[in-house]
Amino acid sequence: MTELARDFRPLPSVDGYMLELAEAGTTLRVERLRRERGELIGELTVSCALPGTRSPNGILSVADFNLSSARARTDRGKLLAERSQAPMDWAGLLEELCQYVIGAERTGQPAILLRDVPRPNVEDDDLDVDVGIRLLRRHPVTLF
Repeated sequence: MTELARDFRPLPSVDGYMLELAEAGTTLRVERLRRERGELIGELTVSCALPGTRSPNGILSVADFNLSSARARTDRGKLLAERSQAPMDWAGLLEELCQYVIGAERTGQPAILLRDVPRPNVEDDDLDVDVGIRLLRRHPVTLF
């Protein structure tokens, strides 16, 4: 199979990343990232729209995945190859995804200057209580 264009990017609304091969209708998403015993774990969802794949709703696999483990990459690659029946280097794609995610997690997010963050509209956040006290709707409040 010829080399397919890859698009790696962070997922904006959740803690995760995506590696997409649009020409092959294939997406590898890793979400809910966490560290356990020094290893990076996430929920890996692999979808593939290639003909002949055995997948409900186009999703080949959804399961926790140890991005720090070379053996996990090999094992999951074999599972994906079996379920997809597609001539793709699944272990290689997983290796690429893991390298990108580990690198992105080490780099982290860019710093944000607090002076550049817009102030919240407190009027929209207030909640009036029957006794005339104004409470913030989305913040913890303790009354004595």
